[in-house]
Amino acid sequence: MVISRSVFEQRLAEFEGQIEELRNSTARLHRSTGKLETDFEADMLSAKQFSQPVFSLSSNRTNGGNKSPEFDQLEFDRYTEFHQTTRQLVETASDASAINSEFETLHDKLEQLFDYQRRLIEEMQDKLLRLRMVTFGSLTTRLNRTVRVTAEQEDKEVELEIEGENLEVDTQILDALIEPLLHLLRNAVAHGIETPDMRRLLGKLETGKIHLRIYSEGLHIVLSVTDDGGGIYVQALKEKALQNNLISKEKAEAMSDEEALELIFLPGLTTAEKLSQVSGRGVGMNIVKTNIERQQGTISIQSEMQKGTTFTIRLPMSLAVTRALLVKANGQIFAFPLQLVRQVLEQPAEKLGKFLKVKGNEYAVSYLNKLLELPVSKAENVPVLLIETSEKSSALAVDEVLKAEEIVIKPLGGFLKNLPGLVGAAILGDGSVAPVLDLIYLLNSSPSAFTRQSFINEPQTTNGKQTINENQKPKTENLSIMIVDDSPSVRHINSKLIKNAGWQPIIARDGLEALEILQAFQEPPDVILTDVEMPRMDGYELLASLKKQENFRQIPVIMITSRAGDKHRQKAFEIGVSEYLVKPYEEKDLLEKIKSLAKSD
Repeated sequence: MVISRSVFEQRLAEFEGQIEELRNSTARLHRSTGKLETDFEADMLSAKQFSQPVFSLSSNRTNGGNKSPEFDQLEFDRYTEFHQTTRQLVETASDASAINSEFETLHDKLEQLFDYQRRLIEEMQDKLLRLRMVTFGSLTTRLNRTVRVTAEQEDKEVELEIEGENLEVDTQILDALIEPLLHLLRNAVAHGIETPDMRRLLGKLETGKIHLRIYSEGLHIVLSVTDDGGGIYVQALKEKALQNNLISKEKAEAMSDEEALELIFLPGLTTAEKLSQVSGRGVGMNIVKTNIERQQGTISIQSEMQKGTTFTIRLPMSLAVTRALLVKANGQIFAFPLQLVRQVLEQPAEKLGKFLKVKGNEYAVSYLNKLLELPVSKAENVPVLLIETSEKSSALAVDEVLKAEEIVIKPLGGFLKNLPGLVGAAILGDGSVAPVLDLIYLLNSSPSAFTRQSFINEPQTTNGKQTINENQKPKTENLSIMIVDDSPSVRHINSKLIKNAGWQPIIARDGLEALEILQAFQEPPDVILTDVEMPRMDGYELLASLKKQENFRQIPVIMITSRAGDKHRQKAFEIGVSEYLVKPYEEKDLLEKIKSLAKSD
């Protein structure tokens, strides 16, 4: 229902666009009929002055071809066929205006219906999701009992604090969290918290504390378990790993403390001095990590000697409805939660270094294209998203920011199920599928952590230049063609022609709108098709403007017009047009010219 609502919203926007087109066409019709009437009156007065007939009278207003002597020339003018035609044009323009008004009324009614449907779906959505949700506090008794029993077995005094008990969690996620969470709590008591005597000697309270926190972040449920115990002794981990032949001596010496902490997840590794019901087997943490990764989650460790240890689990929501921001990277649409974005701004490319300062705050700069191992486009101004998570703040540069849209995130299956960097996919209002990124994972990982998959069809680059391999299509099969024409029917026909050829059409209603679109696009189109006569900026003015700009002067331009005169053709070639087509023309000729110009470009 949410997807259907997005489709409804998309169609409503298209309907609104057609109303705007009809409004423009009606205005054109009014201008044409007004000019026709004015020219007719002027010609009539001129003909009367020189005693010449203006137009022949219509046959049903004459008597055998002879003028009636009781009417003079001026009285007969209103009955000419030409004058009747202009009257019909005026009436047609009035009818078009009336139709436009009816469309606008219908559009308003559809918007009201859509708003009612949206509220109804949101209410139903909330109730249905609530059926799947339970509060995390429902586990409080079980968690406290686990800590209490383990503390008694280890002769320790431990107190559990829980933050976020009122957070509602999907039952599937809660089921996936229970066993790893219980094991982490037992580990915190057995390995982390010291005995009361030792804590007293260290100047700590005899009762140790474990702080359990759960909260939602974007499309993830985050759970952290923090104890105030002795921390993890990194050197002891390395020695145990060496004794068990899990790593080499050279690798152990080269390891950083962060890398050494990851050794705790290796099977067969334990720092316990003796075997007990709680510890010493060396299999628990490996099982914890395996179970979490099976749910496409992650687990990380932070530890400081004599201060304590924190384990952080991050699990993606199995099914979520959320507001997402749609962005483009190398022509592909991606989505991620809108709530992670604090601000959207635009920065000159030369000013983007490793860090970006905004209002006194410093953000580490990352490029979405690099995180996805895609080519980075070159643009003077780059859209930048300020991302804030519980772990870090980042400035994410993207190719293009599209819009915010409510999406349903569906889990991936098959070969993509355990792909890091993705939490699922969403069907957009226009029917296309957008991968939903695990943005937090990507920002915290190296670019190589994301593996190219079949849904990304990016060109390979060598020294910044695009190359073509066996699996890539030649350039003429990946063209983008800009169509500039003030006639909706011409735009529709040419757009369909371009799509049928396997290319991407870009639509503009006149020269001014074409320039605005070109300035906003990261990559210019391969070929431009333009009409000559258009409002605001005609084809000649557009062509002259393109030739003055360094970024656009090399784009081939084909003029398509009904002006067949030599002076119009000559003027176009003087400005720098590549081809000049006169209507009507053969569609295959146009396609051949586009292919030829694209190859030469």
